[in-house]
Amino acid sequence: MTNPKGWYSVEGGTVQDQETATEIRIGQIWREVDPRFERLVEIVEVTANAVRGIKIKTISVDGKPRKSSTWVSKGRFNGKRGGYELTQSE
Repeated sequence: MTNPKGWYSVEGGTVQDQETATEIRIGQIWREVDPRFERLVEIVEVTANAVRGIKIKTISVDGKPRKSSTWVSKGRFNGKRGGYELTQSE
Protein backbone atom coordinates (compact mmCIF):
# COMPACT_ATOMS: atom_id res chain seq x y z
CA MET A 1 0.00 0.00 0.00
CA THR A 2 1.46 3.37 -1.05
CA ASN A 3 0.66 6.69 0.62
CA PRO A 4 1.06 10.20 -0.86
CA LYS A 5 4.56 10.72 0.58
CA GLY A 6 6.05 7.75 -1.30
CA TRP A 7 6.24 5.36 1.66
CA TYR A 8 4.73 1.93 1.49
CA SER A 9 4.19 -0.71 4.10
CA VAL A 10 5.99 -4.00 4.14
CA GLU A 11 4.96 -6.97 6.26
CA GLY A 12 6.22 -7.31 9.81
CA GLY A 13 6.20 -3.72 11.13
CA THR A 14 8.34 -2.18 8.39
CA VAL A 15 7.90 0.84 6.13
CA GLN A 16 10.09 1.63 3.15
CA ASP A 17 10.75 4.82 1.15
CA GLN A 18 10.25 4.12 -2.56
CA GLU A 19 12.88 6.64 -3.70
CA THR A 20 15.75 5.83 -1.32
CA ALA A 21 14.85 2.23 -0.36
CA THR A 22 15.29 3.20 3.32
CA GLU A 23 13.61 0.63 5.54
CA ILE A 24 12.40 1.49 9.02
CA ARG A 25 11.87 -1.63 11.13
CA ILE A 26 10.97 -2.36 14.71
CA GLY A 27 14.11 -2.89 16.80
CA GLN A 28 16.42 -0.64 14.78
CA ILE A 29 18.61 1.90 16.61
CA TRP A 30 18.90 5.39 15.09
CA ARG A 31 21.08 8.36 16.14
CA GLU A 32 19.85 11.94 16.12
CA VAL A 33 21.78 13.95 13.51
CA ASP A 34 22.42 17.15 15.44
CA PRO A 35 25.83 17.98 16.87
CA ARG A 36 24.21 19.55 19.93
CA PHE A 37 22.74 16.23 21.10
CA GLU A 38 23.92 12.68 21.73
CA ARG A 39 20.64 10.81 21.48
CA LEU A 40 19.86 7.27 20.39
CA VAL A 41 16.34 6.03 19.74
CA GLU A 42 14.87 2.59 19.13
CA ILE A 43 11.94 1.92 16.79
CA VAL A 44 9.19 0.32 18.87
CA GLU A 45 6.13 0.56 16.60
CA VAL A 46 5.45 1.26 12.91
CA THR A 47 2.14 2.43 11.44
CA ALA A 48 2.35 2.82 7.67
CA ASN A 49 -0.46 5.28 6.93
CA ALA A 50 -0.22 7.82 9.75
CA VAL A 51 1.38 11.27 9.60
CA ARG A 52 3.42 10.44 12.70
CA GLY A 53 3.62 6.73 12.04
CA ILE A 54 6.81 5.75 13.86
CA LYS A 55 6.91 5.28 17.63
CA ILE A 56 10.40 5.71 19.06
CA LYS A 57 11.81 5.13 22.52
CA THR A 58 14.75 7.26 23.62
CA ILE A 59 17.42 4.89 24.90
CA SER A 60 20.24 7.33 25.58
CA VAL A 61 20.61 11.07 26.11
CA ASP A 62 24.16 12.22 26.76
CA GLY A 63 24.95 8.72 28.01
CA LYS A 64 22.03 8.69 30.45
CA PRO A 65 19.40 6.00 29.80
CA ARG A 66 15.81 7.17 29.30
CA LYS A 67 12.52 5.36 28.88
CA SER A 68 10.39 8.04 27.21
CA SER A 69 8.63 7.36 23.92
CA THR A 70 6.93 9.51 21.28
CA TRP A 71 5.48 9.36 17.75
CA VAL A 72 7.49 10.94 14.89
CA SER A 73 7.06 11.25 11.13
CA LYS A 74 8.75 8.87 8.73
CA GLY A 75 10.44 11.81 7.01
CA ARG A 76 12.73 12.35 10.02
CA PHE A 77 14.64 9.12 9.18
CA ASN A 78 16.64 10.73 6.39
CA GLY A 79 20.18 11.00 7.80
CA LYS A 80 20.07 14.81 7.68
CA ARG A 81 20.29 17.39 10.48
CA GLY A 82 17.02 17.49 12.38
CA GLY A 83 16.50 13.83 11.57
CA TYR A 84 17.93 10.44 12.41
CA GLU A 85 20.53 8.14 10.83
CA LEU A 86 20.60 4.37 11.16
CA THR A 87 23.29 3.06 13.52
CA GLN A 88 22.17 -0.51 14.21
CA SER A 89 19.75 -2.79 12.40
CA GLU A 90 18.43 -6.08 13.73
